[in-house]
Amino acid sequence: MKTDIYTEVSHQLLFTAFDSTKNQKSDKFRVHHHVELELGYIISGDGEYHLEDDCYEAHAGDLFVVRANEQHCVPTVYSDELVSFNIHITPHFLWTICADFIDSSSLHALIHAGQPIRHRFCSYGADMEHIRVLAEDPEKNRFALRHALLMLLMSISNTLMPVSTDEMAPKTVSNRLSDIQRAIAYIHAHITEPLALEEIAKSANMCRSLLCTHFRIVTGLSPYEYLLIRRVEMAVAMLGETDLPILTIAQRCGFDHASNFNKKFKRITGMTPREYRAGRNTIHRQPSENPTL
Repeated sequence: MKTDIYTEVSHQLLFTAFDSTKNQKSDKFRVHHHVELELGYIISGDGEYHLEDDCYEAHAGDLFVVRANEQHCVPTVYSDELVSFNIHITPHFLWTICADFIDSSSLHALIHAGQPIRHRFCSYGADMEHIRVLAEDPEKNRFALRHALLMLLMSISNTLMPVSTDEMAPKTVSNRLSDIQRAIAYIHAHITEPLALEEIAKSANMCRSLLCTHFRIVTGLSPYEYLLIRRVEMAVAMLGETDLPILTIAQRCGFDHASNFNKKFKRITGMTPREYRAGRNTIHRQPSENPTL
């Protein structure tokens, strides 16, 4: 199952929900980062969940909260298989829907890696199961899905340590959110091309410094970090789905030369492109497998 939920008017992506299955034969699990807030709920099975420098036991009913640019993976499955339900939540959902109900300091803690937060919860199984059922019919349940996810994030936010910061005022974000969305759209439209910060800033009608400041406020990432993670995600897909030479993949994903590609790819995934492809070739893939857990 994979469900994308968009707004009706602007068609901005709000969040993506999907199932993922890992088994003991899948012994290559990539450490990775992504640009969204992730909720990872263990439906069944047991294993280990690595998140930044911490290692957690993962059991059915556990929920893991992973922020943008936090490295994580499931390196070990103890049971025959581990099945999870995952939700990737975009900054657009957090700032347009959640901002009226969650205070700005808690939103800051949910979006910006580096603030200490609680990552593992054992009390939200019923909430995640409910959202998963709703996600099976997203057209019928699109408003109920948003409401259920909002209520869950509100509950999680109440457990977070308050963060004192003036720059996170909702009014400031509201005034610049559409500009940052234009910058993100520009990055996606030109992701395989050489991209200068000046070009991205121009697309958002901002100077470079203003773009960097507000891009990080909204997404938790710098424009460069966002671009790099998206390019590596493209490369991961191509390495797993094609037999193209690694140099060709690097060029098609916007990297200027192979050594730079290898270095950046390893920084995001924990292995080189060659190691990743070799590992994928040894895995007996299951139809439901999704590498983003």
